[in-house]
Amino acid sequence: MTAIKDELRQLDAARARGEITETELQIAKSKLHDSVEEANLLSETRRPHRRVQPKRPSNAGFWPLLAMGLCGVAMMTLLLGALLGSFTLALTLVLSLAAGVLVLATRQVQSNQ
Repeated sequence: MTAIKDELRQLDAARARGEITETELQIAKSKLHDSVEEANLLSETRRPHRRVQPKRPSNAGFWPLLAMGLCGVAMMTLLLGALLGSFTLALTLVLSLAAGVLVLATRQVQSNQ
C-alpha cells in the first residue's frame, strides 16, 4: 500500500515539475488504481467470506452470580456473628450492606443505559 502511495506522490511531483501532462497523469493514476483493484480481487478469491453471527446477550451469568452473592452474605453473617456474639445483629448489618450494594449497582446500570 505504501508503494502505491509513493508512486502516486511521484506522479503528482512529475506533474508539478511539468514532466507529464494532466492527461498522462490521469491515465497513469487510472492504471495504478486498476492494478490495485485486481490485487484486491485476487486476495478475495483466496479467502472465503464467512458470515459472522452476532452474539446474543445471555443471562447465564445471573444464577452463578446470585449463588456467589448468597454465599458471601452467609459467610459474612457467620463471621460477624462470631465476632459480635449476636447473629441477629450480624444478619441485619450484612443485609443492610447488601441492599446498599444492590442500590449502587442498579443506579450504575440505569446511568449506562
